[in-house]
Amino acid sequence: MKVTHNLGFLNRSQLDALKRVIEERISENPQYINQLKRAHKIAYNKLAVVQKWYSRFTGFDEVKLLQKNVIVQQMKLSKAQENTRQVGEQLANVNKQYLELKQDLQENNDIDKVEPEKKEKQPVLA
Repeated sequence: MKVTHNLGFLNRSQLDALKRVIEERISENPQYINQLKRAHKIAYNKLAVVQKWYSRFTGFDEVKLLQKNVIVQQMKLSKAQENTRQVGEQLANVNKQYLELKQDLQENNDIDKVEPEKKEKQPVLA
């Protein structure tokens, strides 16, 4: 894209011809491609070294390490919150069952209180 932008004064046929010439030269001289690859690799390695130095110099490597730690802690917090939610649901279910049992016991206790009174009022036939 940069090449076509910089060579905008060339028309389409001229660009195609230039492309064919470049491809021919490359196929005739593969050692130039290898030299470019090696130069690219060397430049990339030097850039990586400079980037590491700059990262240490600015403290950015420490920031990345701390960010990673924060992410781990957030994951632990999220898991703990999920566990808390599940335990809360279980507690709500147990509490509901407790209230149902308590209500059943109260109803049974009320029935027991009413029945003895009925027994006393009924005359005994002999």
